[in-house]
Amino acid sequence: MKGRVDIWINNNLKLVIELLVAGEKVTKHINRAKDKYQLQLDASHLRVIDFRAGQAVRAREDPLPDCYVTVDFKDNFAFADVEFFHKDKDPERPNLRRVQLA
Repeated sequence: MKGRVDIWINNNLKLVIELLVAGEKVTKHINRAKDKYQLQLDASHLRVIDFRAGQAVRAREDPLPDCYVTVDFKDNFAFADVEFFHKDKDPERPNLRRVQLA
């Protein structure tokens, strides 16, 4: 396959993970992961993980897909806010979680 997927877990998960920093080329990463890697590898699961350090996700006309996740590091990397962009509004599955790192 031409190009490279960042992480491929080839077991019963069949998981494709694409990584990016500060939202750089987010649409390109999402489209490539969905249209290329997920199809060619017959992946069952896909995540595009965007690592940030205090940068908010900018408002967009097109909604971010369920596969998109941000990890926003805070307070000199003492903790991170992890936000899942799933459409599910179930209170048992919150969109934002704070993770203590230090």
